[in-house]
Amino acid sequence: MERYFVGERIRLLLACKTQIFREGLARLVADQAGMEVVGVCGCDTDLGTAVNKASPDVVLLDAEVFRSTRLDVSRILEATGSKLLILIDPDNDSELLLAAKCGTAGCISKDIAVADLVVAIKLFVRGASVMFGSVASRRLQASTPDLARGDQLALLMHSLTSREREILQLVRRGAKNREIAASLFISEQTVKVHMRNIMQKLQVHSRLEAVLLARKDSVEISSN
Repeated sequence: MERYFVGERIRLLLACKTQIFREGLARLVADQAGMEVVGVCGCDTDLGTAVNKASPDVVLLDAEVFRSTRLDVSRILEATGSKLLILIDPDNDSELLLAAKCGTAGCISKDIAVADLVVAIKLFVRGASVMFGSVASRRLQASTPDLARGDQLALLMHSLTSREREILQLVRRGAKNREIAASLFISEQTVKVHMRNIMQKLQVHSRLEAVLLARKDSVEISSN
């Protein structure tokens, strides 16, 4: 059952090892519309207690919290139905592997902007798989080092979510952000965040490059 509906505030628990980082992040996130920080904790031994007490919708977990432990995060979250969103250092391969082993559908780079983080959280609670920030391209590069260029291009395209493919298809048709937003009933800011994520996943630096790369792909882009 969905725990979050339009108009409600998302209950967020922050689990970060460094005090200054978790306190700063808590203040930044709490200032964003639709967000409520219901708890913070600093080590793995506190996580179970904090989750049971706060019953958050999302646990934003710094990979450093469980990097050197055998913490069974899925078991801890099972009782409350909370979703797990992992914060990782995009340059740390061990954290990337830990995130993959957890099986979470959400992985966020620590170099992400706060506004993008909030959008990612909102998408995540609605059931979307999110991989925001430079971690998206790093994860794909790490998993496909020996593939032929054509196969890599196909995988790049398939790494996009259905909404991202939908937006890229509209961009290919020449639609502007305002037109895309109106067509999909989302805000222009959300469209911009999607476009940044699309470019990061496709490893390009501009909207035009994304369109040109999509045209080279042999796989038809669709929202299905």
